[in-house]
Amino acid sequence: MKDGCKRLCALFICLAISAGNSPAEDSSLSPLHIKADYRFTVDGLPFGQMQVEVQAADGRYRIDSHIRSTYLARLFERHESHATVSGNYTGRLEDGDRVFESAYDNDDDPNRIRLAYQQGHLTSARIDPPDPPGKRPPVEPLLFDGSVDLLSFVLAARQHLRDALATHASAFQVKLFDGRRLMTIFWTVKGKTRIKVAGKPVDVIACSLRREATGGFTPKELKRLAKGEPPLTVYFSDDQQLWPVLLRLDMWFGPVEATRQPS
Repeated sequence: MKDGCKRLCALFICLAISAGNSPAEDSSLSPLHIKADYRFTVDGLPFGQMQVEVQAADGRYRIDSHIRSTYLARLFERHESHATVSGNYTGRLEDGDRVFESAYDNDDDPNRIRLAYQQGHLTSARIDPPDPPGKRPPVEPLLFDGSVDLLSFVLAARQHLRDALATHASAFQVKLFDGRRLMTIFWTVKGKTRIKVAGKPVDVIACSLRREATGGFTPKELKRLAKGEPPLTVYFSDDQQLWPVLLRLDMWFGPVEATRQPS
């Protein structure tokens, strides 16, 4: 259960998501200002919450997020984290400049990560405390080009999804670097549907995700990946915001979900 919860949180911090410009409109993001609260549940039982604020306009953006474990989950593992990213871009978000910083505590075990990119190239990565020498295999520096951090991942996915919808593409991919592991996230656009979110019907665009290791994974992590993972499903609002309203991971013990709460 812990692995599924961690994976959902990490992909959304979220979390939590083709290339090229569409002929209908360029890839610069329309102005966006979102303040949203999310509740994390396991088989309907709450275990965490997140607040996120997004501001994007004129090729610049900033995202702030705060995640904490709640209720009984704090008896098993206390988690508190804050992350922020600010950057600018022209064209693809992955090719821009950005600085990502996160600070999180798991059971009083503090961790800090700072990543800096210039024109899509990773220029510095600082992790405190660092992994023990030899724990992770080195990654070829060029592989980091065009990757995004955990928060920019959401905006990059939104950008690619909009382009995919305009060109009727059914798939795209985004390279994600979480500070330790580099991975490629493959997205499949499942189509438009209607679901209930916090008890209300919402028109959404459903996408499924799967990941593949690109570099920096330990042998133990690669072995776990080789066993296979259930796909993560992300439901974007089918409106101008085009923003995730529900994330769902179907685990053997029940669904793990992050649900946007009513304003």
